Amino acid sequence: MLARLRARRSATGIFVPLTAATLESRTRLEAYVAALQASPDEEAGIVLDLNASALATLDETALRGLAWLASLGAAFCLTGRGAARCDLTALSQLGFAFIDTPFAELSDATGRLSPDAETLIQAVAARNMTLIAAGATDQFRLAGMTGAVSLARGPAFAPPRAVRAQAEQVHQTRQVA
Repeated sequence: MLARLRARRSATGIFVPLTAATLESRTRLEAYVAALQASPDEEAGIVLDLNASALATLDETALRGLAWLASLGAAFCLTGRGAARCDLTALSQLGFAFIDTPFAELSDATGRLSPDAETLIQAVAARNMTLIAAGATDQFRLAGMTGAVSLARGPAFAPPRAVRAQAEQVHQTRQVA
């Protein structure tokens, strides 16, 4: 699936949630690494998404798991409140390529960038990271961030679409063909 998406647009990636439980389990990490190594083309498009609150509570075993994934070249995203206040230099050295921070932490009441957000944008860019505005609630306020934030997500975007009843059957037919 990811290979097809990347064929259309090479920068396409899928953000996969990563939990402390996964990082603490050698068995889970080994299974994950084996799956990634079995398909290197898809590995390039997977971003492991770790919540900032989970990062703050990682024990030594989980930190070793995180370091192991980083040593294998995994790409990470730090998500959630407080993500922007973490040590960006250390995160970039570990392979964190994305900082996903709440829209409210980036904008003032009018939708313009807050002074703290401008500093954050410069710091993220200096480390070749990408800032994601999470929870964007309306297009007007999001427009005030155009040019400063390249990625965003939230209710301001189109709602999910209904899945066709035959979607799975069509997919299976294409696989056979």
